[in-house]
Amino acid sequence: WKPQVLAIPRRKIRQIAAGYDHCLAITELSELWAWGKGTDGQLGFGQARSTSEPQRVTALSEVMTCAAGEVHSAAIARQGGRVQLWTWGNAESGKLGLGHQYMSGMNIEPAVVSFPAEASPSALGSEAAGPKKVPLALCLGSSHTMVLLGTPNAEGANELWTFGNGTYGKLGHGGWDNAYSPKQVYTRGMVPKAIACGAFHSLSLSQDDHVFVWGRSDMVCHDEDVDRPMKFGLLEGNPTVKHIVCGEMHSLVITKKGKVYGWGDNRSGQVGLGAGFPDVHVPDQVEFSEPVSLIATGCNHTIVQLANEETLAFGVQTLGRLGLQIRRPERIVFDARRVEAVWAGRGDLLLQLAKGPPKEAQAIADREAPDAASEGGQNRAVDKGGIHSHQLVTSFLMIQNMIQRQEETCTVARMAALEAELEGQLQGFLQAIRTLPEREKGLNLLESEFDQSLYNNLRFIKGLSAPTVDTTTEDPEFIRRFPRYKEILLVLQSQVNYLAVLSTCVSSTIEQEAFLRVVGRLLGTASERTQHLVLMLQRLMVSLEIETPGRALRDYFHPKTHSMALQVFSQHALSQVRAKDLVHLYMKADHKPRTGGEQHAAGGGGGGRTLLQAVIGASEGWTETFALTLDSFKEIIGEDNKKDDAEVGFAFARALDRLRDFLI
Repeated sequence: WKPQVLAIPRRKIRQIAAGYDHCLAITELSELWAWGKGTDGQLGFGQARSTSEPQRVTALSEVMTCAAGEVHSAAIARQGGRVQLWTWGNAESGKLGLGHQYMSGMNIEPAVVSFPAEASPSALGSEAAGPKKVPLALCLGSSHTMVLLGTPNAEGANELWTFGNGTYGKLGHGGWDNAYSPKQVYTRGMVPKAIACGAFHSLSLSQDDHVFVWGRSDMVCHDEDVDRPMKFGLLEGNPTVKHIVCGEMHSLVITKKGKVYGWGDNRSGQVGLGAGFPDVHVPDQVEFSEPVSLIATGCNHTIVQLANEETLAFGVQTLGRLGLQIRRPERIVFDARRVEAVWAGRGDLLLQLAKGPPKEAQAIADREAPDAASEGGQNRAVDKGGIHSHQLVTSFLMIQNMIQRQEETCTVARMAALEAELEGQLQGFLQAIRTLPEREKGLNLLESEFDQSLYNNLRFIKGLSAPTVDTTTEDPEFIRRFPRYKEILLVLQSQVNYLAVLSTCVSSTIEQEAFLRVVGRLLGTASERTQHLVLMLQRLMVSLEIETPGRALRDYFHPKTHSMALQVFSQHALSQVRAKDLVHLYMKADHKPRTGGEQHAAGGGGGGRTLLQAVIGASEGWTETFALTLDSFKEIIGEDNKKDDAEVGFAFARALDRLRDFLI
C-alpha cells in the first residue's frame, strides 16, 4: 500500500508508463523494460506471458519514449538510424495501426507502423518541400492510438495521426469508422504540441496553449458527440494551458498559473471535486494549497505534484494505488491526501549532502525538529550504516531528527533481542527436521503392516486385485509442455488469416469440400465473435481473389470460376443464423438493377453498386428485381406497376428462389 523502490539492476529509469495491468520503463541507456500481465502480448517479449519482475524488451534499442494502453503498448525508437513508431499487444479494432492484417488477435513483439507518403515532407497535403517528419510523441487509450509527427529540433507544423476504434468520433476523422492504419486528423489550423486520450475521448494542446477536444459528448462537455477537433472554450477566463491529461472517462488541465480544471466522470472522486459531483459537465477548478506542476491519472484515480514537490492523490484506493501516508478504510478517497514519500538510498543521500541542503528542506526540518527536552535529554544513537529509509532526505539536520524520532522497536538492542528470538525458532525447526527420519520409521512400519493385512484378506475375495494408488498430483510432462500450448493458442487467434491464404491453394473438389467443412465447424455458430470472423474472412478471401491476375470483379460471382469466397458466402448466406449479420449486410438493395447497357458502361463490376446488383449483373439473362422484404420489392418495381397483390407476391417469391438457385 506504500510506494516501493523499483529495482532494475544497474539501471536508472528515465521514463515510466503504466497500462491497465502492465508497465513499461525506459532506462538512461535507452533500453525498454516491461513487466506485469502479458497474455495479450503487451509486454513485447515475443511470447504471450506475464512476469512479476522487470525484463528487457530486446527487440528495441535507442528507445526515445513509450506509452501503455489497456492491453497494447507502443514506443518511438531509433533503429538503423531511423526514428520509427513500434506497436505490439492486442490488435482489436486496429489500434496497433498495422493494417487490415491485424484487425483482431495479437502481435506479441514490436512491429513498425508505416505512415502513408503524405506524412512527409509536408502537412495537410501541402506541396512545399521540407525535412521528413518523424514520430515525436504518442498516447494510447483503451482502444485507440494517437501520434504526433514533426521535425525534431525545428519549428514547423506538427501533424496529428490516429488509428484504432472510432466509436464516438474519438479518432477525429469526422465519423465513427475504425482506422486500421494511421490516418491524419484535419486540425483546422490548430498546430498540436501535446496529446492525451481516454477511453472514449481525445485531447490536444495547441502551440498557442489552447485545448482542443473531441469524442463522446459527456466527456467533452458538449450536447452531441464531437468527431473532429473542437476548441474547448469552457475554461473560466479562457486561460492558457501548459499540461493536459486524460483518465478513462475524465480530463484535467493545468494552466500556466498552476491552476487545475477538471471535468467528466467523478463517481470515484477522480476529478478531485469531492463526493457531491458524480458527473462534471462543465469544467470546474480543483482547489489545492499550492500551484500544481504535474498531474498523472489512472482509470479512476489521480496523482498531483505541487510546486513545493508535495505529492497528493485521490480517487479509488483499492490495491494501494494511491500510496497514502495514512491508509484509509474507505474504498474511495474524495479529498486529496498526501502520498507516502519515498526515502532516497544511502548513495543518493550522500550526494544530496555534498550538494548542501536546499533552503526549503532546511526550513521544513527546523520546523519539524522535536523538542530534545521532551525526550528527557537522551539522544538514541544508531549506527548510520543501518538507516534504511523510504523518505526523501535533503539535509543533515533531517537525518538527526529521523534518528531521534525512531520507534523503540527499531533500536539496536531491540533488533538484537529479535535476532536471538528468531535464531531460537530456527534451531527448533532444524531439530524437528533432524528427527524426521526416526518419526518416519514408525509410519513406514504402520504402512507395511496395513499392506500385509490387505493382501491376506484379498485371497478370500475372488476377482479383486490390490488397488494401485497414484499419488501424483501434477503430470511433469504436461508442465514441461505447457509453454507450447500458449503458442498453439496464438495460432488459433490468427485462424482467419490462415483460412484466407489456404483458400487460394484449394483446387480439387475434395479439397473444396474439406475446406468448406472446416469453415462451417469453426464459424458456424451464432455469436458476436464468429460474426466478426465471418465478415473478416469474406473480406480477406475476396481481396486475395481480386488480386489474382486476369480475374475481374464479375468473375468472382460467376459459378464456373469456382470462387472459394463465393462458396463460403453461399454456405453462410443460406444459414438462418446469418440472416442479419451477413445476408442483410451484404445484399441490401435500395435501387433497381441497372440495364445491360448501363452495366456495360459502368464496367460490368459497377462502381457503387451493392453486392446484390453485382450478382445480378454476373448472372446471364437475369433481369428480375430482388429485395429482402415484400414492401421493399413493391417500392422497387414502382407505382406504375399494374399487377395485383397476388402477382406481386408471386414475383417476389420467384426472385428469392432464383437468387437461392444461383447461390447454390
